[in-house]
Amino acid sequence: MANRLIRAFGLTLAAHAALLPAATGLAQAAAEDTLAGGNDAVLWLVQRRPPPVPAAPAPPTVGSASETALSVHWTPPADASDLVDYDVQYRVAGQGAFVDSAHAGTATSATVTGLAAGTVYEVRVRASNDFGAGDWSETTRGRTGGTPADGPGDGNGGTSPPGANTPPVFDSPSEFSVAENTTAVGALHARDPDPTDRITGYAIAGGADRDRFLIDPAPAQLRFATAPDFEHPSDAAGENRYAVTVQASSGAGARALTATQEIAVTVTDVDSESPGRPAPPRVTFLSTTSATVTWVAPRNDGPAVLDYDVRFRRSPGDRFTEVAHEGTATEATLSSGESGWSFEAQVRAGNDVGTSAWSESGHGSRIELPDGFTIRAWAEGVTNARSMALGTGGTLFVGTRPDGRVHALRDEDGDHWAERMVTLDRGLTRPNGVAYRDGDLYVAENSRVLRYAGIEARLDAPPPPQVVTDAFPTDRPHGWKFIRFGPDGYLYVPVGAPCNICLRDDPYASIGRLDVATGAFTVVARGVRNTVGFDWHPESRELWFTDNGRDWMGDDLPPDELNRLSRDGQHFGYPHCHGADIPDPDFGDRPCGDFVAPVRALGPHVAALGMRFYTGEMFPAAYRNQVFIAEHGSWNRSRKIGYRIMLVRLNGDTATSYEPFATGWLQGESNWGRPVDVLVMPDGALLVSDDQGGIIYRISYGG
Repeated sequence: MANRLIRAFGLTLAAHAALLPAATGLAQAAAEDTLAGGNDAVLWLVQRRPPPVPAAPAPPTVGSASETALSVHWTPPADASDLVDYDVQYRVAGQGAFVDSAHAGTATSATVTGLAAGTVYEVRVRASNDFGAGDWSETTRGRTGGTPADGPGDGNGGTSPPGANTPPVFDSPSEFSVAENTTAVGALHARDPDPTDRITGYAIAGGADRDRFLIDPAPAQLRFATAPDFEHPSDAAGENRYAVTVQASSGAGARALTATQEIAVTVTDVDSESPGRPAPPRVTFLSTTSATVTWVAPRNDGPAVLDYDVRFRRSPGDRFTEVAHEGTATEATLSSGESGWSFEAQVRAGNDVGTSAWSESGHGSRIELPDGFTIRAWAEGVTNARSMALGTGGTLFVGTRPDGRVHALRDEDGDHWAERMVTLDRGLTRPNGVAYRDGDLYVAENSRVLRYAGIEARLDAPPPPQVVTDAFPTDRPHGWKFIRFGPDGYLYVPVGAPCNICLRDDPYASIGRLDVATGAFTVVARGVRNTVGFDWHPESRELWFTDNGRDWMGDDLPPDELNRLSRDGQHFGYPHCHGADIPDPDFGDRPCGDFVAPVRALGPHVAALGMRFYTGEMFPAAYRNQVFIAEHGSWNRSRKIGYRIMLVRLNGDTATSYEPFATGWLQGESNWGRPVDVLVMPDGALLVSDDQGGIIYRISYGG
């Protein structure tokens, strides 16, 4: 309530300010920090219609923060510009009245404390503005860590929900039939009776023919490791039959549970063939709730195909939903009751003899990519996901900005979906930058750099951070930092200009290298207004970086920049000169020829942030050593621009083109996502973070 009264008082002041000539300056100053919302009041006065009470948020994401606490994250309602605060409530699952949890402000996360160990709770959230509170979200269940004090109950004298502390249950059949000369055997599916847990993976656990089989992780599928010798099947399995035991796992740590199922595989006779396995279907995204799927009829030497089965899901973490489909038409419409940005679909064919294996997945999404590329979620529910760093053990570390937390994400079973997310720290000051070296995680706040020692081995109990340095300025404008270790072993740290346009001494508007052993900081590049992404050329080892141009020179000036540091001490123009040859109207007292021109002028106000040279092997050779740039998108332009992944092609040190690679986060003048950082994975896939959607995407090539 206090927040709402303060906000109402602020509206009155803003209304008076709108009548003064200085109001334009006030709005400009407020807009300097994209987190500010002070100019909303002026907009309401002009429109003369107050916004409605907020809609109910989507169900929150709930996870264990400790044995006595739950971490809660949620996505703001569709129109969140006027929100004042959120309310959070919880109760033991299915029991009693909801209890308020302390929460104030517009942060989209909370920690519910004072809970019982090993207990399942229900949590819900609602949003409020100056005109009242909206509806409660649907509830989400989460379980605290540890074991209940009184055994497997809920820890509060009740009982756990059905399925708690129960091993997975297999829904897939115990017998499969496979056509001769194919490797696809059948889809695996197990479920966890506990609604707060999920299946974390499948494995071959034994059986007479275990060496003949492997598991395809996504979707989980039993396959022959190689095309088997059907004329000489395993003696132990019997004629034309194979035996294998599959294990399903759920939970993690002390809550990890497993179950096994024995599966018999029969190879069908060549004279009575089921249809061949269809090729992956083509999925065309129509809207946030619908898509079409088309496919090619499979090879079939037996009886004619009579019908097809179709199934889809919206996220790799979801179960497939089958679509009503009859007859031999090779197309279907997918319709979902939930809004989303992507569809994944599979098909299979059937005739009088039997049914083929499910096809590999086809994907369709709002994101447009060049032919042959696919995008899907690698992780969801990562609120305010910003910079990324990869540990040697495969852990993805993700920084945030206003959210104040640092996360660790893990794909435990290799299916390109992060089943596990751990919050390593919270309450930090804009911990945007993350970097990993020699087993330690480094996190950059506004004015400090922290070290978390031996972090990958200590995810469940992160160590308290050590302060490497606290000597950086505390200014909020452009104070958030992107950090990375260079080939020379130093940690490179930028210090942004504390303003839109101004002239300040070192270390402002610079990039420097930090000796993490001593805390010594040396400036290596000046005239850099605000860089939030850099990388080293894989061959020359020179530092390349993006830089955000100044504001309030119009829609089309100045450009953002891609720059190259060829020697220490170079100056890149700010605040005197922008791009290659654009003098600043206030500080243009030095010729642009005095400064290093950009390798490439980027779009005006696109907010070019994360960048990487592509060093993987998955993408076609034409992408090798080329530059991917995440453009966060404009905020003060009359028509929006950016909100995309761009590709800068190079010939040596010369940029030959600047072209869209992934687009679709901006639809007209409405954006539903904002790319922040890019990272090349060991398998060659490209990860993209999105701080608006709370998503980590994975872009792959060839399937």
